[in-house]
Amino acid sequence: MLIHLAAIYGKLPEDTFMDRLNTHSRLLCVEQTAELLNLAKGSVYQKVSKGELPYYKIGRKVYFDKTELEDFVLQPSNKRMTNAEVAIAALNYSQN
Repeated sequence: MLIHLAAIYGKLPEDTFMDRLNTHSRLLCVEQTAELLNLAKGSVYQKVSKGELPYYKIGRKVYFDKTELEDFVLQPSNKRMTNAEVAIAALNYSQN
């Protein structure tokens, strides 16, 4: 593997080599995505079908960008309120 990478490195400009290496390490398959999100593989496919997860399709295979998945998980719409936050929101709503 190292010999193969060294051969590639010698033929590519440094930026291109590093970009490709970083891109491939960021792409996750369905199994890796399921593990990252703590979901079953079927749930990942359902979320893809519903357009709930950002994904890339190459041929028949589905891939996910790890950074995009992390951003998706941290979206405010995915955050659940604590009991205290729910109580404050209810109080504010009832006063309006």
